[in-house]
Amino acid sequence: MKKYVVFMRGINVGGNKKVPMKQLKDVLTRNGYHSVKTLLASGNVVFESEKERIRLVQGIIEEAFGFSILTIVFPFNYIKGILETQPFKDVETASTIKCNVTFSQAEFKTSLSIPFQNEDGSFRILQVTDHSVFWMSDTSKIKTTEVMKLLDREFGKEITTRNYNTVVKLANLAS
Repeated sequence: MKKYVVFMRGINVGGNKKVPMKQLKDVLTRNGYHSVKTLLASGNVVFESEKERIRLVQGIIEEAFGFSILTIVFPFNYIKGILETQPFKDVETASTIKCNVTFSQAEFKTSLSIPFQNEDGSFRILQVTDHSVFWMSDTSKIKTTEVMKLLDREFGKEITTRNYNTVVKLANLAS
């Protein structure tokens, strides 16, 4: 069996698309996934499974909760590889500087010149890889909701974003 990391978009936000993590864990376990662990209430899951069962995850979740949820699944080694590259090692951190990763199941394409920076430098895309966009923002100058709109316009709505610290915690959870 292999380890996988799952990211779900837009659950448990503002009372919409409620997915209790204990119930999600139970649903996945009943459907043959093993060592299921969740992190936070924002749709982060780690589990073990046979490869052919991975394509079923989104359908199982939708059937159990009664609504469509964008579900992005990566082998654990993909997430581990992100940590090994240390994508934010050159970013000077401060309480208002947030480092994030946006994920997509489809390969990213962009018309932006990377690295990219908006006019005031409050939002920067440091790197775009096949399925990940590494970006940072200064929340004292730009709201995260504004950045999310920019990302949706450039990369489409089939994406989901996690703070880099959450990605690190998921990797540790799966180790």
